[in-house]
Amino acid sequence: MQKYKITLAYDGSSFGGWQVQPNAFTVQQALEEALTSLLARPIRVEGASRTDAGVHADMQVAHFESPVPVDHAALNALLPPALLITDLSPTDTGFHARFSAKGKIYLYRINLASLQLPFERKNRLFFPFHTSLAHIEKAIPHFIGTKNFRGFSNESHRGSAQNKPVKTLFKLGLEDEGEGRFTFLFHGDGFLYRMVRNIVGMLLEIGKGGRDIDDIEKVFCTQDRRLAATTAPAHGLTLHKVLY
Repeated sequence: MQKYKITLAYDGSSFGGWQVQPNAFTVQQALEEALTSLLARPIRVEGASRTDAGVHADMQVAHFESPVPVDHAALNALLPPALLITDLSPTDTGFHARFSAKGKIYLYRINLASLQLPFERKNRLFFPFHTSLAHIEKAIPHFIGTKNFRGFSNESHRGSAQNKPVKTLFKLGLEDEGEGRFTFLFHGDGFLYRMVRNIVGMLLEIGKGGRDIDDIEKVFCTQDRRLAATTAPAHGLTLHKVLY
């Protein structure tokens, strides 16, 4: 049995997230159905990140096992247009897409201009409000470092936020692209459920003047999700890279 590592890109607007679920077509489902059809046997795929519905990926990583060689081109031919395997290669038996990962990089794209270009509708949040990037830049350092991010997660009573809420955010960058467009870059050793989108929501509220920088520390001190801002929409978020 050979283990394979795959790198894939997808348009999240076409899927109900990564993980197989009964009432939505997902990325994992598309991959498993294509592999099962190609190899004529059930195949289980494990992904590095369980992205939500609407979240995109530039370089998601997954693995699966097969007793026979896998044709990269033939597999891509069986996938929907919104999903592409950019790399497929054999890997060692100890590799695990999720548990072998050392970190991840996410991007969140935003448009503050008064108009949104048609092709930006699926991958950039339209936020046409007066927003101070200077205020946002002052707030960013409060998130960087090793901290308990439970208050910025939507799973405060279950899952990783309950068992492993301490994460290290190595970098939170802001790239001003001009013409009202900018992108947040998050580089961390791991992320809780909706953690990136909740931080983005808080930073946008601070930039708009609806929140103070002190509110960040209140959330960290109390771990109360209710004190944080509204979760930013999924479509602005992209899983950019998984690091090993």
